Amino acid sequence: MKQIHHLLLLLLLPLSAIAEEEWSFITLADWHGAESFAVDPSTSSINYQNHLSTISYVKQNYGGDLIILPGDTNNGKWDRQQFRDKLDPNGGMTEQQVILQAGRNCYSTMKNLFTESGFENMLVALGDHEIGGNAWQRDSLKVNSLSLFRQGFVEGFNLNANGDFIYGDLFGTVDARPFGTDFEQTSFVHRHKNALFVTVDAFTQHDDLLFDRELGIGGEGVVSCTVLGKHLEWFENILKEARKDDTIKHIFVQAHLPIIQPVQKVVCSGQYFDRGEDSEFWRIMNEYKVDVYFAGEVHANTATKSNTSNLVQIVTRGNMFNNFLKVKVNDDVIEIEAYNEIGDLPKFNNQYEQHGYLTIDKTQDETLITSQGVLKLLDRDSELIHLTFEEILPLSERQVLGMIHDQMEEKLIGDSVTMRGVSCEEAILNYGEFGQQFDAQVANVQLVTGRVGNFAAQFGENSRMSFYGTGANAGGNIISFSMYIKTGMNTGEMILVHYGAMFGKPRNSSKDIFTLTLENGRPKVYTQIELFKATIDTTLNVADNKWHHIAVSMPRKSCTLAEIEIYVDYELVDMEIPSNDENIFVTTSGRMSIGSFGYSAPGYEEAFPNLSNYIGLIDDFKVVSRPLDFASTDSQITAKEFDVTEGVKCNRSGIKKKKIRGKLKKCTRRCTKDPSCVAYEFKVLPEGKGKPKCFLLYEKPSIGAEATQTKCAIVV
Repeated sequence: MKQIHHLLLLLLLPLSAIAEEEWSFITLADWHGAESFAVDPSTSSINYQNHLSTISYVKQNYGGDLIILPGDTNNGKWDRQQFRDKLDPNGGMTEQQVILQAGRNCYSTMKNLFTESGFENMLVALGDHEIGGNAWQRDSLKVNSLSLFRQGFVEGFNLNANGDFIYGDLFGTVDARPFGTDFEQTSFVHRHKNALFVTVDAFTQHDDLLFDRELGIGGEGVVSCTVLGKHLEWFENILKEARKDDTIKHIFVQAHLPIIQPVQKVVCSGQYFDRGEDSEFWRIMNEYKVDVYFAGEVHANTATKSNTSNLVQIVTRGNMFNNFLKVKVNDDVIEIEAYNEIGDLPKFNNQYEQHGYLTIDKTQDETLITSQGVLKLLDRDSELIHLTFEEILPLSERQVLGMIHDQMEEKLIGDSVTMRGVSCEEAILNYGEFGQQFDAQVANVQLVTGRVGNFAAQFGENSRMSFYGTGANAGGNIISFSMYIKTGMNTGEMILVHYGAMFGKPRNSSKDIFTLTLENGRPKVYTQIELFKATIDTTLNVADNKWHHIAVSMPRKSCTLAEIEIYVDYELVDMEIPSNDENIFVTTSGRMSIGSFGYSAPGYEEAFPNLSNYIGLIDDFKVVSRPLDFASTDSQITAKEFDVTEGVKCNRSGIKKKKIRGKLKKCTRRCTKDPSCVAYEFKVLPEGKGKPKCFLLYEKPSIGAEATQTKCAIVV
């Protein structure tokens, strides 16, 4: 009787009241948990039962009407002999039969797993690992079997027991999937309550190898991530049809690869969508007011708003369900919560804490987007990485998601990670937009009196400093960096900053590195082993035991090495023009390090026997995703250093005055008789006895009211 009464109440409610009811879904990118099922599809295996426990826990505690997965559910390298030996040890199947059987095993078992856990409704986008993983070489077994990779995927997720497509053929008056294309069973639309989900298979096969350095696209063989032709027409028709329906309040699109760059990455190939924000796919999403584009691939979390609409790209990790999103929806508001696994076990802890949120509020005429934590909207104009070197913390206090640390078999967060044979137990904090994920892991680095703030990092021959995160470089995307250095090593060639591949052999790579060295005191930039540019002025020497500011700037996307700009003390330096120059396309799966080869793949020492580790000091290291423009900012102002002695005020005698550009503040007191000097007055206490001394610092100090200093910096 109570059930009938409840049903009558629902029938009497107005449609608007029902529509306002909040519901939710889960987003799980790059789960990578299904690989073992390709060989062992049984539901009694330990691996299956562990996953069942975790996924059931998420369903019971976080809910979700459905779950979306933006690709990479497995490993998928089923074209390799090593895998065939596991699945078919007796050799009874052909190579292509192995690929199809692996897919059938893998995806049917995964579907059973999620259904048993309570997620019967699952929308899965095809990722690179569902088609064997990059790269895709012409006429390879992998490329010749792409249809079989997709067939196993489709049978597992998108067809019912009768072989019919689950999600229907029509959406309004248009096709619900792109018939007549390679994607007619892997790209589709699904309506749930007041929201539309569009799942897109964007892995397009080309007639020939695609590697366009000038456009910064391709580089993975004959397959790249793009949506073209009839596939693109279908996509636009779907969005156009959706906007005719007032009951569709939100549109969510999922595909595997990020479109907006840069994004945080870790232990991944770092692929991205061809042409990025210049693609027609992105333009169409902006035009038809898509709310969120969900992607994966990079195993890290980044939220970025479009420059032309309220569309937000959210790229996340979900590896073994150690991260996921809960998305809560009503007619006017989308609330997205990011969760991170916690606990003492290396995995399957079944414990989570929220570590970020993003809310899209459409209750007013202007959409309001608020965000925090790992989903804080990325400010692409700010520094991505900013190391101030003011403190060093234990590695265990600063979790880097996805780090393969030295205690992986014992616990979730490690105490150390090995970098080129040296155990790193400490971290330098990153105050840039990429945050904790791009802290620098360090070993044998000391903090000493610095150029900016209190401290700088002192490097020796056995020092290590590198970022476990992948990137921030990728293809031809703009990356520039700057720092202060102080060294007296003016012979030989030392590594200042190195960006190189994580995998493979350096000499076999068709993609570039991005490495700054100091050769006999002169800056030098490499993009390949035999491709570099050095300063023309052979008398230039910044290895003079004085502080110097060094900056490397990419003036445009996919620029050539010749176009790279090098600044020394904020002045553009003339560089040699390489004779065999080409557009820059750096490896998408690389890591950046300071002072050594860091986390990059073995083999760089052999490829660069002339390079040695940096010895000296580094301070105020910054990485940005834009060109450096010293002419239009205050940061170009040159800071001169002066030795000071007890009781002597700072002065600028004997220093040639330079033109000051930009909007500046005057000193709080005069530098001798020059009122145009730009600095901050700072009172410090000397060591031991003596009166306080006044100093002028080139920027507002971040330290306390009193400290001990030995240098006075006056900006001229």
